[in-house]
Amino acid sequence: MRGRALLLAAAMLMILSPTVFAKTMFGVGSSTCGAWSRERELQRQGSPTPALVGMQAWGTGYLTAMNQIAGDDILKDIDPEAAFAWVDNYCGAHPLEQLARANAALLKELVSRADRPAARSTRPAPRSTDHREP
Repeated sequence: MRGRALLLAAAMLMILSPTVFAKTMFGVGSSTCGAWSRERELQRQGSPTPALVGMQAWGTGYLTAMNQIAGDDILKDIDPEAAFAWVDNYCGAHPLEQLARANAALLKELVSRADRPAARSTRPAPRSTDHREP
C-alpha cells in the first residue's frame, strides 16, 4: 500500500506539475505525442521505424520500472500492445505533450485501477466444506 501511494504521488506530480516537464529532458521521453502518432501510423502501414522501437522500449521500460516500486503488480492485466493503444488515444488528444507525460498518465490510470476493489481478485471466496452450525 505504501509503495502504491508513493507511486501514485510520483505519477500525479509528473502529470500535474508543469515544472517537471518544463526542465530539459534528454532521450525519447522528450519526444512529442505527435511524433509518437506519426510513427505508429507508419507501423500500421507496415513500415515500423527505429524511432518507434525506441519510443516503445522507453515506455515499456518506464512502466516496468514503476511497477517494480508499486505495492501491487499494476501491469498484470495489461500487455505492451494494450499500453501502446492507450498511449495512442492519449497522444491523439494531446499531440503537443511529451511522451513522458503520456506514460505518466497511463501509470496514473494503472495505479487507479489497482486501487479499485473490483480490480483486485475477482475470484469468489472459497466455500467452506464445514456444514456444522456455529
